[in-house]
Amino acid sequence: MLVNSEFDSTWEYGAVPKNFALNRSSAIEGWIQGLAGVKAGSRVMLTVPPELGYGSAGNTAVDVAPDRTLVYVIDVLDVVRPS
Repeated sequence: MLVNSEFDSTWEYGAVPKNFALNRSSAIEGWIQGLAGVKAGSRVMLTVPPELGYGSAGNTAVDVAPDRTLVYVIDVLDVVRPS
């Protein structure tokens, strides 16, 4: 069964940009791999298969069912390299 639904959109509710470290405690593996090396000012579309996203467990906190492929459009506003 194919299910397409939006589970979040910071554009829709005008949220402020989020700062996060590109590591496993802050981001899914698909973001870590897909955003590594991306420059500030970029817009990136990531298609994240389940094994690099929330896997067979899903994520009830953000209403993602198990085994879902996720698609993100991310505007990278700034990049701070680790010191």
